[in-house]
Amino acid sequence: MVHLVIQDVRRNGTVCFRVVAYSGSSTFRPAEFASIEELLQALHSAVPGFDASALAIRKPGYPETYIIFTGDLTLSETQMALLGLQKK
Repeated sequence: MVHLVIQDVRRNGTVCFRVVAYSGSSTFRPAEFASIEELLQALHSAVPGFDASALAIRKPGYPETYIIFTGDLTLSETQMALLGLQKK
């Protein structure tokens, strides 16, 4: 089981989507995607049944870093790799 957090990060006029994963005592290097389309492509390749409507949509006035998804998923090492996540 992996606890997955996806953040919408806006800094210095740029936007990226960061995927962070935690699993028990294991930590993983975060993966970053330049667009929501890249993120969704990776999510759908790693977790074919992922429901994109589970992502929270950013609204004006929210802070620069905003969590758009958090959840516990059962992911294999292959699925983790498809999301760009590597053990530290």
